Amino acid sequence: MMFSRIAFALLRTPKFSCRTLAFAKVISGKPYLGLYSHNTCFKSSKPLLLKPTMSSGLHSESSSPYAVVYCTVPNQETARTISSWLVEKSLAACVNTVPGIESTYWWQGKVERDQELLLIIKTKSELVSTVANEIKSKHPYDVPEVISLPIQGGLQEYLQWIGSSTRESGQTNSVNKT
Repeated sequence: MMFSRIAFALLRTPKFSCRTLAFAKVISGKPYLGLYSHNTCFKSSKPLLLKPTMSSGLHSESSSPYAVVYCTVPNQETARTISSWLVEKSLAACVNTVPGIESTYWWQGKVERDQELLLIIKTKSELVSTVANEIKSKHPYDVPEVISLPIQGGLQEYLQWIGSSTRESGQTNSVNKT
């Protein structure tokens, strides 16, 4: 089986000294999304998830009803604007802002390096495309990073809260939050 990496993102969790690599690979001509973890806290290194994906466009279909969307932004003002909009419009139940992200990437023929913030957005899988479009309309970058992963498990009450705090796909108004 031939593996070739086509994209990746390294996420660090300093509190636990854990690293997770989110990646896309082509296996026998078909694209796959996956996670690879090297956890010094567990002294293990193993693939966590390998799931077939679509070959083009944003993949938002999942067997999981919930998803986490990652988006990097250049500053706190942009983070607050996007976070507030997504929560107010019931497209996200919660958005965490993680400061201190350093991104290294190719852009217009050269390697760039920027300090950014990472938005961790919890939503329904069916809303991922809408979330991506809303982010794109409010983001200052030409090509904002918007990637999603299915939530494969978690505290049931929290997952139910994500569901009750977000609107249905196609619904244009916010959820009545009391």
